[in-house]
Amino acid sequence: MRTKILPPPPRENLQIFNINKIAEVFPRPKYLFIFSDPKACAFVDRLKSLGIELIELARGGGNSSCYLDHMSDLYEVYNSLIDEESRRVFLAFLLGNSSTRISDYIFDPMPQYFLHGFMPQAGDILIDGGAFDGSSASKFKKYGCDVYAFELDKLNFENAKSRGDREGFVVENFGLGEHSQQIDYVVSGMSSHTSSNVATTKNKQVGNLISIDEYVESKNLPRIDFIKLDIEGSELDTLKGGAISIAKWKPRLAISAYHKSEDVYTLAQFLKSIRPDYEFAFRHYPTSFDNEPAMFGANAKEFLESHNLPLKIPYVWEAVLYAS
Repeated sequence: MRTKILPPPPRENLQIFNINKIAEVFPRPKYLFIFSDPKACAFVDRLKSLGIELIELARGGGNSSCYLDHMSDLYEVYNSLIDEESRRVFLAFLLGNSSTRISDYIFDPMPQYFLHGFMPQAGDILIDGGAFDGSSASKFKKYGCDVYAFELDKLNFENAKSRGDREGFVVENFGLGEHSQQIDYVVSGMSSHTSSNVATTKNKQVGNLISIDEYVESKNLPRIDFIKLDIEGSELDTLKGGAISIAKWKPRLAISAYHKSEDVYTLAQFLKSIRPDYEFAFRHYPTSFDNEPAMFGANAKEFLESHNLPLKIPYVWEAVLYAS
């Protein structure tokens, strides 16, 4: 059956209304589609109470074919998760990524990167990949960790380094990867990432990568106890670049598992290949103002507060694979 694509309605037939007045709309819509603004996802529970499903179309359910082609890999990871909550959240994450319904996800209310059984501990030597403004490194430092944070983008690095100098943690102007190299990268909003068409991109920047193993050797670090990675899809390459350290010391890990469709199985499989004794947990967090204040900015914070909503955005971001 061929899908018939209908033309958009004439502009004069479009209704515009305040989100708080949606209960008064008749007939009430069954679905509300959003395309590019994650802030709308903060309304998911309010809309669901009115019988309205929130559908996020930016991803278009593009993960479904990947998941169908790798069912055995997903089943392997599912069976390696040590607790029932991890298995529930993992299945909900796969479902939400396939259906694009925000209400299909299960979000954890606890602070990101601090899961019981996988916690950073006082005295840990900790690698923080993807420092951004130093927010996560600051939290790890307050737990008593010796933090080495890495930020590729020069402006983000300067902001994080200022915070590190004040609070006593190290920030390096490197990205993490499989080995040392100079790369071109793209600055997009708050994040920086490599891209297949980076050479033709106007906001191209030049930066340097280093591997965890190379850094450990250059700094003569006695061990690594904890690794956190949120580096825009370079997580697997970075784990490969830290394979010697991981195999030797088996650090606890908190790894972002949402940047690529295959992250939900490739990350765990690689870790098992070098340390078969790793155990895993999986959690999905809303993006919160406490954890990512710069992501909200003044406008988003004011917008959510004006609608009496918590400063949290439930979205596809912030899925974390833990290993210990």
